Amino acid sequence: MGEAVNGPRTFPNHIYHDQLNNNQGGNHIGREIVRSCDPTVLDTLALTMTKSNGTRSHYSLRNGLVAPKWHKTMGCCAFIISSVLYSLKRFGSYITKKVSWPLMFITLMMSIFMFTLFTDFIPFNRIVYSKDADNSAKGFIPLKGNTQSDRSALHLRRDVYGSDPKITLPLPRASTSSFNALSANGSQQGKAIKRFPACIVFGVSKCGTKAVIEYLKLHPHVVAPRSEINFFNNETLQHQHGLDWYIQQMPPSLDHQITVEKSPDYFQNHLCADLIRAAAPATKLILLLREPIERLVSEYMQLSEKRPGLPEFDKWVIGQDTGDVDQRVPSVMVSAYSEHVSYWLSVFPREQIHIIESQSLRDYPLQEMRRVEKFLNLQPFFQPDDFYYNSTRGFYCMRMRFSGKTQCLGKSKGREHITVSQSIMEKLQNFYQPYNNKLKQILSLDFPWL
Repeated sequence: MGEAVNGPRTFPNHIYHDQLNNNQGGNHIGREIVRSCDPTVLDTLALTMTKSNGTRSHYSLRNGLVAPKWHKTMGCCAFIISSVLYSLKRFGSYITKKVSWPLMFITLMMSIFMFTLFTDFIPFNRIVYSKDADNSAKGFIPLKGNTQSDRSALHLRRDVYGSDPKITLPLPRASTSSFNALSANGSQQGKAIKRFPACIVFGVSKCGTKAVIEYLKLHPHVVAPRSEINFFNNETLQHQHGLDWYIQQMPPSLDHQITVEKSPDYFQNHLCADLIRAAAPATKLILLLREPIERLVSEYMQLSEKRPGLPEFDKWVIGQDTGDVDQRVPSVMVSAYSEHVSYWLSVFPREQIHIIESQSLRDYPLQEMRRVEKFLNLQPFFQPDDFYYNSTRGFYCMRMRFSGKTQCLGKSKGREHITVSQSIMEKLQNFYQPYNNKLKQILSLDFPWL
């Protein structure tokens, strides 16, 4: 929801010097970034890029779009010259009698081209640049719009959340009304509006994320979209629609309510961590973890229903050329939790991430959901009568408090799993053990399978 602020804040400028690897061509480009954090003016950045051969190019960042300074100079000169020549030619000036029309046309086209290079009409795929985290080139959401209201929205977001020293390039901007919804004191009194999620359930797939979001929907102070949005791991949505579109996918909420979104595939996509942090650094996160092999088998069962031609489990997880666990299978590496958890913890502070063990949620939903309530600063709501054990399905279901109706999760939940051979089980256990040891060290938690 964000921290309420009584007045504008003043933030210091940040100057970072570092090396960033350019994957295109292998050059190392040094960036010197100076950011003005005065919330009363639009951000201005000076960007100096030094290639490995020693050449330096000076850039200025304006409204989220980058253009070399020499482009500005040449563009202005070309535009002015072509305009003057065209005017003189049009009125038959003696000076331009020998200037041909093709030359005039080429000059005019070149001036228009150069002019667009330093205006706001061309989308620019920018970079999230971090002082502390791993500095690797990453695509980012291009800004949309160039109106003053779009620009001021960025300052409203900083007013609410404060300065973020990890992000040194401009953040994505939505309309002012959308970012008003981020602020505890910016929403309209008594009116339901769409807001950026206060909490995101970001993983892990096949660990009970569906159960958590359905349980949370029982709470009168929680609203959630009907389906997964998957915005921060979808470049097409980011570039074509922008952050405004994402906020519009959320259900309206009142001042006393929070919005919670679930997209479990964010977990293994590290870029999602940077994008969420850039959009709303105060966002709280919920992560569910399950015994790695159980999770892998569960995902295999789901995939096999969708892909009839999928190989048998043993052949799917074991490389035929090596005889070892095949790390090229994405699902295998999703269960290597420590590789992903360590990155998310490098982007978000530990206190913003609530971790739930999948089996504990399955066996003790009331206790786990009360912990979630406390994490989200929600008023206590969940009671024992909200959950009942369904012996047919083998897990707890929900009971609607006011209507008395019951609701269980989909038919896919609680499905029977295949039996994994002892030899394959041992290979998987040996493979995941180092990751589990590292995870235990990172989280200081003691799950039964750690």
